[in-house]
Amino acid sequence: MAYIIGFDDVGTKTIGLLTDRNGRVLARAESGSFNSHAVGEAQTKKVLAHAISQLLTKVNATWEGCVACDGPVRCLFCLGWTGVDPR
Repeated sequence: MAYIIGFDDVGTKTIGLLTDRNGRVLARAESGSFNSHAVGEAQTKKVLAHAISQLLTKVNATWEGCVACDGPVRCLFCLGWTGVDPR
């Protein structure tokens, strides 16, 4: 199975969606802000890990299966990150 996982940090919270290849939403999760400028790097990692876990749990998948090169799940991640300078 292939999933697309997208996050949008809207300042005070993070909204995450997990879709199939056709864009059909299979799971939705909300968590705290992952804006590293506001919450720090450690909290950013914690928020994203929690949100990813919530999404994968809703579709009976695991993080280990998602990141394994030969795992049963393929994931593509997209982040809308407030305050990031692309330079």
